[in-house]
Amino acid sequence: MMDKSLTIDRGILPSTVLEWLEADQQTDGFIHFRKENEKIILEHLDNVDPAMMVRVRANIEKYRSVLQRLADS
Repeated sequence: MMDKSLTIDRGILPSTVLEWLEADQQTDGFIHFRKENEKIILEHLDNVDPAMMVRVRANIEKYRSVLQRLADS
């Protein structure tokens, strides 16, 4: 079985979101990711619907400025 993943440009994630991901990973949370160059790769998404992954990526890009303002507040 092939492991599914989602690659996101690191630049579109507000720093606070990246901090949340790192904190979740340190506590053996459910989000598994790795950093590779300027990318964040969310791993072990085998049970996630591929169409949902496309929508998540689109929403991240669409609401980038909203996420940035939220992270900065």
